[in-house]
Amino acid sequence: MKRLYVILAVTALWGTISCSSVKNYVDDAGGISGIASSIPASTLTGGVDFKKGEVLCAWYENTSLMENSYYAGKILTPATPATKNQAEVLFLNGKQKWVKIVLPSHKADKSELRLNRVVLYHGSGHREEISQDSYRKGAWHIGRVTSTDELFKGVVEIKGRKYQVKWTRITNKPIR
Repeated sequence: MKRLYVILAVTALWGTISCSSVKNYVDDAGGISGIASSIPASTLTGGVDFKKGEVLCAWYENTSLMENSYYAGKILTPATPATKNQAEVLFLNGKQKWVKIVLPSHKADKSELRLNRVVLYHGSGHREEISQDSYRKGAWHIGRVTSTDELFKGVVEIKGRKYQVKWTRITNKPIR
């Protein structure tokens, strides 16, 4: 048990350090602030996931945080005041562009899902299976959890539609 706490502490510290150089977009409808206090151990193990250094980034420039589509990419130039708080990103489809919204995240654990929680969900998240390629290259969206009645089945309702918990993610910094 002690070993698990050490692993969680090191992981949380690494996440804090690696995310500190990435500025996040703050939107009038609700910003992103503060680092999540813990990441459940079950979200740190195998299966389909992003590769090291990949984060979800907004695709559209003039679309709100909640209405945007997000795709995985790697940060080439971190956001700074000199870049007007925009990060240069190389998306997995090969397109390179400057973005205002960068969302480091981790796979959701059932214990993190509760009513009204803002989560990321995969566009094909209603499916039982998604390939590694589709998981990494597909569109992600933001929505609020509207029901947790079927969590015991591995299903969560987001914006009134059912999605597999395994195809949801939680931002490392809370979205209000």
